[in-house]
Amino acid sequence: MQRVTFDRLDQALRECDGLLGKKSVSEKRACLSALLFLKYCDDAYLHKQQEILREELERTGDEDRARTEADDPGSYGDVIVVPDRARWADLAEADGTAGRLNAAMQEIETANDDLRGISQSIRFKPADNAALDRMMALLDPLPLHDGATEHRGVVGEAYEAMLLRFAEGTGTKAGDHYTPRSVVRLMIRLIGPRPGDTVYDPCVGSGGTLIHARAHVADHHPGRQEHLAVYGQEIASEQLASARINLLLHGVRDFDVQQGDTLATPRHTTGTGLRTFKKIISNPEFSGKGVPKDDDLYGRFVAGESGNKPDLLFVKHMLASLAPGGTAVTVMPHGVLFRGRKEQTIRARLLEEDRIEAVIGLAPSIFFGSGIPVCLLVLRNGGTPEHRGRVLFVNADREYTPGRVRNQLGEEHAEKIVSVCGTWRELPGFSRVVTVADLLADEANLNIRRWVDNTPPPEPDDVSAHLYGGVPLAEIAAAQEELGPFGIRLLDHFVPCDERYLAFPPTGPGAELDRIERTAEKSLAEVRASAGRWWDRHVDVLAGLEGRTRPSEVREKLIASFTDEFGADRVLDEFAWTGVIADWWASHLHTVNAWSEHGPLEPVRNWHAAIEAAEAENRRDAYAHPLAVRLLPDFLPDLALLDAERSRLNAEVKEAEEAGEPATALKKQRTAARKAVQEHEATFRPGLAGRVSGLDGPQARDLVADILHEDLAAWLDRRLATARDHAVSRYRTLIDKYERSLEQLEAERSHAAERLARCLADLAYPRREVSEIS
Repeated sequence: MQRVTFDRLDQALRECDGLLGKKSVSEKRACLSALLFLKYCDDAYLHKQQEILREELERTGDEDRARTEADDPGSYGDVIVVPDRARWADLAEADGTAGRLNAAMQEIETANDDLRGISQSIRFKPADNAALDRMMALLDPLPLHDGATEHRGVVGEAYEAMLLRFAEGTGTKAGDHYTPRSVVRLMIRLIGPRPGDTVYDPCVGSGGTLIHARAHVADHHPGRQEHLAVYGQEIASEQLASARINLLLHGVRDFDVQQGDTLATPRHTTGTGLRTFKKIISNPEFSGKGVPKDDDLYGRFVAGESGNKPDLLFVKHMLASLAPGGTAVTVMPHGVLFRGRKEQTIRARLLEEDRIEAVIGLAPSIFFGSGIPVCLLVLRNGGTPEHRGRVLFVNADREYTPGRVRNQLGEEHAEKIVSVCGTWRELPGFSRVVTVADLLADEANLNIRRWVDNTPPPEPDDVSAHLYGGVPLAEIAAAQEELGPFGIRLLDHFVPCDERYLAFPPTGPGAELDRIERTAEKSLAEVRASAGRWWDRHVDVLAGLEGRTRPSEVREKLIASFTDEFGADRVLDEFAWTGVIADWWASHLHTVNAWSEHGPLEPVRNWHAAIEAAEAENRRDAYAHPLAVRLLPDFLPDLALLDAERSRLNAEVKEAEEAGEPATALKKQRTAARKAVQEHEATFRPGLAGRVSGLDGPQARDLVADILHEDLAAWLDRRLATARDHAVSRYRTLIDKYERSLEQLEAERSHAAERLARCLADLAYPRREVSEIS
């Protein structure tokens, strides 16, 4: 059976999106959310129904008894019950599709008490009937229950990918309630939810924070994610529906997400006040509007306490909702750190109460529709005793990978932030621990650059060297620190000048630059070879994916062994070495999860299906897929030879025609060459299918491991090349600055002037004296 892959479902949702034309983001999101939800519910219900029937028949042998058990809603556990009138097959065949879909949503609500109100803001429109029919036809052949997907979570991940496209493609409005998932995962790692905790998001948006909190627990405490209770509140009804559907598509049934304005009317309360939670995570709207009046009922704030911006009121609400020993993390604009007047008073009170654990500055332009830099506030209610009376500041505004639309917070950057926050480690220009007393003495100023300034030092310029020549020894020594790890001794690339300066050698700095680049490349070749030997020693760790080992445990073992091997090598810093494995692993999560759940043959089958799908659109890309290259190693070289022969004959035919010579024989040869190419390409699909079907488990394991290793080597190559180019640029900078002094330039100018004068004299244009005109 070919399981439904993430790519296949994602492509179907993209096509469905296209069928909705120019509808607004909210309309598209509501329509696609409900349609995917109905299909998922029906497939999961049918799959569970067949399972119940099979088990009861095996147990009792009584068909009527088995049917009675299958008709009992209580037999379905966490699976959503789908009444007969809401069955997908009937909806897809019905006239008036929009009305039937609306009725189906109502039927499912009625049959499942905990889903009441899920369709409040979702209404299918009769004008969309034709598009709905085509969308249902796209989704119809895709079974979406866990047993038919490449791994559990595929449906939820495809849904989140759809939400991401909406956020990326339509600017600020679509991104209001979608936090980049890399930031969400970072926030969750900072608070570390565990089984038995309660997690709350007062501005739940599309529900990503709660979903990833559950995923974190499932990853670190397998089988115990059900012990994490999740809660949330959202003011916008369409976002609330999206969040609830998102949770359900991720297999989360036990949640409490309610609608309402969190500041004005918090919904999670007890008889005497606010309900409290062990972990809180949120991304409120930046500098939103609508500051509430006095909060006499819950004592969180008074009228006008924060001026006209509600940012710090959300902080105070989170602190009021935080259980003793609990931790909260929230995204905030930088303004809350230093704005004066009423907000300064709030900050001072929070410091006096020792409620701020850490202030983390993130890079600009990593959020949708906003280029402003943001920060994370980590809040505490008690917390670690040794941290009391102190605040950790982290300036991570340089930790990002530039992107075309927005910057990306990568795994390497998250690893560095989490590592420093977990150990309260102080790194120059990155992190610093500051006492609350010092902060209060500075008027509660939490501006991150005030406490951790990462502004690079100005590029030095030696005036004497610019005037008279030479390269300052001090600058050579500074450059040596970066070039040294690449096996380069910079002094070998200069000649003596005087006690404070060296000079470029007579061969010229360009020749020395070539030598430096060759030396650096030799050093990197040794690192690559060492990485290859490391892989050979640790590749068997991947076999743990097939047992009871959780995928994240395999990841952690690989990271630990890799950093043990290379962490002291200064070609990359310690966090960059970690980032190589972390980023590579993140790029292959679908492959890893498929291997973990179904064995190593599963990713091979998925790659094979992807190649066949790609072949219809771009055959040459399909031929170059790593799986095809390994299973059919001769195919591409043979095709290249046949292509070359066809191209040669094409050129000869054209040349003969242009010369007016007969080309009949050449044209026959060209036709035969074209046919040879076509016949060879026709062998690709059956040849690949035959090789895939002939693989057993151990062969598939070795094959997948080889492909993963090749990609890891590519990740490492890119990272090493970036480090090498940065280091070598230090020598280029010295060349740019000091290759020619002012004295040399003046001498060259004088020499050029003399040559010009001689040339002019030879041409009978000698210089003549011109009297000055008064």
